[in-house]
Amino acid sequence: MTQFKPRKIEGPWTAGYVLDLHTISSVHIGSDEFGHERWDTKRSEIGELLYRLKYRGDKSVLSELTNAAASFIRSWKINFSVIVPVPPTKIYRTFQPVLALASEIASQLNVPMLKSAIRKTKQIPELKNVYDVAERKRLLSNAF
Repeated sequence: MTQFKPRKIEGPWTAGYVLDLHTISSVHIGSDEFGHERWDTKRSEIGELLYRLKYRGDKSVLSELTNAAASFIRSWKINFSVIVPVPPTKIYRTFQPVLALASEIASQLNVPMLKSAIRKTKQIPELKNVYDVAERKRLLSNAF
């Protein structure tokens, strides 16, 4: 089974967790012959699986990810009745990793997934390159 190290996250919710860090370290190693920056990136096991799913389109990792998530949710022993995914940023993608993960987790836990329970009220940029917490909060304010 996929190894993960759950971490509690704070926010405007009763309780929340992530399965693990995504990136452990990332060191700039220069540019290639085309001028593209190159990085030596180390990811957690969960982070590597997510990277493969999201950026390489490797759907073969879906079951590993969803098994880990469902296992953690069961061990958390919380009472819940639905899975509600956050709407994707890049709506033009033919394959939506967040929706695929949410759907499979809901199926494994035998609860419905409510795809339309949350809507975006404004477009926001991808947050993966926004490192300032205050800026992230500003961008997310009234976005859903």
